[in-house]
Amino acid sequence: MTFGPASPDLLPGARNAVETCLAIKPGEHVALIADEPSRAVAASLSAAMDNVHAACTNLLLEDFGPRPIKSAPAPVLEALETADVGILCMNPQPGELAARMTIVKVVERRQIRYAHMVGVTPEIMQQGMRADYRMVDRLSDKLRERMLRAETLTVKTEAGTQFAAHFDRGLDWIKTSGLISPRYWSNLPAGEVFTTPPSTAPLSATPPPAITSTESTATCSAPRWFSKSKAPA
Repeated sequence: MTFGPASPDLLPGARNAVETCLAIKPGEHVALIADEPSRAVAASLSAAMDNVHAACTNLLLEDFGPRPIKSAPAPVLEALETADVGILCMNPQPGELAARMTIVKVVERRQIRYAHMVGVTPEIMQQGMRADYRMVDRLSDKLRERMLRAETLTVKTEAGTQFAAHFDRGLDWIKTSGLISPRYWSNLPAGEVFTTPPSTAPLSATPPPAITSTESTATCSAPRWFSKSKAPA
């Protein structure tokens, strides 16, 4: 099946996803999974893959049953079992998390390059997906190098949120800069480094409950900088 003609406005972002982020090569087999609301985005991605002479299997979720989907359709999983690259481009609905998790499990087991483009709109394709992801990757490397030596991350916002996350150097910082490898699949758009801090502590007397969790994941977007104790510049 086809997703229809590609909009010229979306092609620069689509080429960035296909050629830069996923580094799709001629002859590679790509499973492109999409839904009706994401058809325009999927059409641009499919056109970008045609441009690099990749073999693309297009799958429309609505062809396999009504939404929301409770489980991943068998044809989707079968396509991922033989693909070199996978892309999921959809507008999520309540109750579909289990289906998406099943798709990701296949990706992780097979260790294929995979872009999770959930909720990506034509506007996002014209904005975030036009980023210079090689530059984002360089910035992410610099931030990760700093965070590997950090012991504490202090976060303060104008709205009054203040908390400190304390890190264990035995836990790695993971980079998802938008350049996708078989080791780590990634959301697109992307650009972050993250870890799980052993503990967090509020700096204010009356913190909101969400910042007191000891099982949260600390995420730092590459272009942003936070104050760190004992972290060399």
